[in-house]
Amino acid sequence: MTKQSITQSAFLYLDTQPLLFHYALAMVTVIVALLVTLNIPIIGERTALMLFFFAIIQSTFWLGRNPGICAIVLSLIAINAFILFPIWASAPYDAFILNACFSILSVVIIATTNLHRRSTTALWKSQKRYSEIVESARDAIITIDANQTILVFNLAAEDMFSCTANDAIGKPIECFIPKCLRFEHCCTHLHASGYTGSTNHKTPELYAMTGLRTSGEKFPIEATISCCETSSRKTFTVILRDVSERLRTQAALRESEAQLALVVEEVKAGYWDWDLISHTLYFSPEWKQQIGMDEKEMLNSWEEWGNRLHPDDREPVLTAIENYVAERQPVFDMEFRLHHQDGSYRWIHSRGGLLRDSNNHPYRMLGINLDITDYKKAKELNLRRDLMEQAFRLYVASQTAVAIAHEMNQPLTALSSYIDLALTLLQNGNQDPPKLFHILKNCSSQTHRASEVIQQLMNVLHKGGAVIETIDINHSILEAIDFIKMNGYLGVFKLERALADGLPLVVANGLQVQKILTILLQNGLESMQESGRNTGTVTVTSRCFADDPSMVHVTVCDTGIGVKDTAALKLIFQPFYTTKSAGLGMGLAVSRALIEAHNGKIWVEQNAGFGISIHFTLPFVYEY
Repeated sequence: MTKQSITQSAFLYLDTQPLLFHYALAMVTVIVALLVTLNIPIIGERTALMLFFFAIIQSTFWLGRNPGICAIVLSLIAINAFILFPIWASAPYDAFILNACFSILSVVIIATTNLHRRSTTALWKSQKRYSEIVESARDAIITIDANQTILVFNLAAEDMFSCTANDAIGKPIECFIPKCLRFEHCCTHLHASGYTGSTNHKTPELYAMTGLRTSGEKFPIEATISCCETSSRKTFTVILRDVSERLRTQAALRESEAQLALVVEEVKAGYWDWDLISHTLYFSPEWKQQIGMDEKEMLNSWEEWGNRLHPDDREPVLTAIENYVAERQPVFDMEFRLHHQDGSYRWIHSRGGLLRDSNNHPYRMLGINLDITDYKKAKELNLRRDLMEQAFRLYVASQTAVAIAHEMNQPLTALSSYIDLALTLLQNGNQDPPKLFHILKNCSSQTHRASEVIQQLMNVLHKGGAVIETIDINHSILEAIDFIKMNGYLGVFKLERALADGLPLVVANGLQVQKILTILLQNGLESMQESGRNTGTVTVTSRCFADDPSMVHVTVCDTGIGVKDTAALKLIFQPFYTTKSAGLGMGLAVSRALIEAHNGKIWVEQNAGFGISIHFTLPFVYEY
């Protein structure tokens, strides 16, 4: 704060007092002048008038024009009653001249003094208003002279630097600047402000500085410095703002934004903003990338978004948005499909929220989009995998039963033949033939019964059969490849495909064909793993079968360990035959059974280099 003089304080105090008080003081001033004139003999009649002039001047300056006029009237009365009264009798003309001159001079004095009073009053009131503004400012305001001595130090500055104005005023500004930065302050900031003062530009330059509290604590501040130069001196006014909290907030905001950007980047979230008043829509770059568009390629329009909705999803989504905005449903959380730039549809999980004004009316709707296409695909693949595993287990059980039946039928048939022969011999004459005949007959009956039980088991396992449908063989191959990749079977090896375009649909059970492809791909990868090599490729091809155009020809070729010889190659589709260290050896056996059940063929060939190629055929819906 600034220090006011006693004169200025007294003047401002008297200016606030009522008018009657002013007239009373003017009367007192005239009375004092009269008493001094009458009681001090050295003051003559002519000189006495000077005291009344002084009373008029003081009354006018301190109290105003009207109290000054009152002082003139009172002075004329006092002068004529106590000083000029004898002259009116002896020389009335001289007394009149004295009164006229006194009145004219008094009027001139009042006019001059009142003009000075008005300018002084305006200056001091302006200074008072300035002081009040400075004191009420939330920013620290410090004024220094050319010698950097503090002249003004407001309350905000007291709080900022932990120092009272009485202790700061009169001290150099360097007390509040760290020693290492004082030279920069003097030679850079003040010097620049001295040449580019507030009179030369409208907006003072903003400086980043460091302040020093009386406790020794350093803190960041922003400062604007303006220079005011008069004929008598040059002063600098510095407005300071403690930006410690703002910098901490900005740092926290930057960290939060970085974390949010990282989350958005990791989850590939797209942001959208819909203004319900102007009906304008904003899509973030991530949102557009989800459908294969760059930031400038797609317009931010409601029509553009609506046209990209899948036809089956458009009405449910628009209805859900309308109900949510109208508060007919509590949340907006939906899954729908958007048309991608490559022609496909991407599954999107969208969740939004409303912003409301002071009247609780919604005016904006904000939300994020997550591309869940891969999640949906993985979920569907898992479902198909479960169905495939279920069908596979059923066929494994079926083929196991076939293998068991095959192994049991030979001894059972032989046993039945021996028993029939024994019965024949006994019939030709043996001891106690009836008894032996009865026993052997029971054995034969039980043998036939065991055979019937096995046959019944086979009928139960084959009950229902497979669902035959039309499938796209290339699509089944791609799904099998996705399943292999999703379950981590690929590892360090490569998986390539060469699929013929335009192949007709195939008559088969989709789940079973996909299971066959999965078995063949997995076997090829496991064979390459057992080879001990770090590189290898499994290649899947599809084409029209050269020997029969009504069939599709699919080949799975690996670069694994292969088989030892041609004899082993012939056994590869036999139940329980395996070249792997683990496994039942039923995968290829089941695959052969399934292919043959679909009226196809399956065979294996040794590659010229490493590994083997397994081929199978399936019939097209119509002749190719």
